[in-house]
Amino acid sequence: MSSHNRIAKRIAEHDWFSVLVEFVVVLAGILAALAFDDWRQDREDARRTQEHLAQVANEIRSNIWSIDRVRSRILLRKQNSLELAIRYLDDPAQVSATPDQVLAAFAESTTDAAPWLSDNQLQALQNSGDLRLLKDPQLAGQLVGTYSAERALLPQIDALRGAYPRRVQELLPASLQASTNPLQSYALGKTAPAIADPEDSAAALEQIRLHRDELLPLARGEAAVCTATWYALERMKSDFDDTLKQLAPWDISPVDLPDPTKPLPRPVSNHPAP
Repeated sequence: MSSHNRIAKRIAEHDWFSVLVEFVVVLAGILAALAFDDWRQDREDARRTQEHLAQVANEIRSNIWSIDRVRSRILLRKQNSLELAIRYLDDPAQVSATPDQVLAAFAESTTDAAPWLSDNQLQALQNSGDLRLLKDPQLAGQLVGTYSAERALLPQIDALRGAYPRRVQELLPASLQASTNPLQSYALGKTAPAIADPEDSAAALEQIRLHRDELLPLARGEAAVCTATWYALERMKSDFDDTLKQLAPWDISPVDLPDPTKPLPRPVSNHPAP
């Protein structure tokens, strides 16, 4: 006999104690089912939170690696090259390097030292609606704020940029672009075809010398860009480091990244050499 029929029978018999017992049994069953559903949902939410935050932690780790790489390689080379360029523009007699070395320094001084950051995992967390699963609203706010630093800081650097990079590139021989272009490192060891140009290094350097009065203030403006980039990268790295520490309970499978100060290995081609 079903619980409904038993209760109806007890009511008809005025057996109120049995009615109460039956009602408690039914109610307990319903509450147990609801509790089990809540427990199962909590476990699923915890699993999804763990999965999302582990991926975000690895994304943050990759972003820190990108910042470290830019600071230790690209920005450092830009700083050193910019110092040599400013010394030459102030007084060419101060510089004993060869024309090719000086031109290479001028080319390197125009490099844009911006990190290659990703926010794919944070966007996935937000778009899925699972950001609400974080029990700590402070951590949720810290995550969003940490990723927002790039959008807040880099435009301020752009506001400082002047005509120095473009003007220097106009004075460099086209034939040097294949080996000195600021984007060369993105080709992972490959070199673009050289563009023929009758102007040699000595003649190009002479043109730069003749434009010293124009270029020196522009180079000092580029130094402001370089310094602002250092400060921005320092702040972004600090924010990412702090957030990564907060994510330690969920950071269970950290990715292994190469040394950011060393050159990346060249990709192995799957195609036979021609």
